[in-house]
Amino acid sequence: VKDNNSLSLDIPQLTFPSFSAADIGDYYVIVGNDTITNLTLQSQPVHIGILNKPTLLSPKTNSKDQPISLSLTWNKASWADSYRLQVSTTANFSDRVIDSIGITSTIYNAKNLENGITYYWRVNATSSLGTSGWSEEWKFTTLPAPPAKPILISPLNNAINRPLIDTLTWSKSARAESYILQVSTSANFSEILINEKDISSLSYTTDS
Repeated sequence: VKDNNSLSLDIPQLTFPSFSAADIGDYYVIVGNDTITNLTLQSQPVHIGILNKPTLLSPKTNSKDQPISLSLTWNKASWADSYRLQVSTTANFSDRVIDSIGITSTIYNAKNLENGITYYWRVNATSSLGTSGWSEEWKFTTLPAPPAKPILISPLNNAINRPLIDTLTWSKSARAESYILQVSTSANFSEILINEKDISSLSYTTDS
């Protein structure tokens, strides 16, 4: 009997050489005897399920400019009790930065990844039926690292008696494309005298 529907099989045993979705259900066996017609035996019910691979949701594969802290999500796998997530900087997962087991939800908050890195990730599912194969392997790339802070060169800190027309210089900042310069008469920059944007050089000459 499957799901309360009789299969009427005249066989000594029921075997499943391979499973498909059509085999999922609750089974029990009723055994009769042609000699003792009023005697039947019924087995305890047995549930057959298929533990599917999880399917990944987000971030989509090949996504660019992802934050270094983000949520990885996937679809619930049938019959799954928990999940295992792996995140790696290599396509063969030899260098894993996250390998978390026993995840009971379908979301994992990955934190403190590195800027400008391509990460590969995958998930599998575990239940009393066993452990599924891995999901598809997706990848995403985090945002590039922001520019480093410039270092001021001239005039020196606490310099005095500087001319009204003066040249302010600073060091090249790694990954910088342009600079913003601010000059103020207050330490908290509440009063801005100069606010220049998109400076492509490493110096600025003040007006008189």
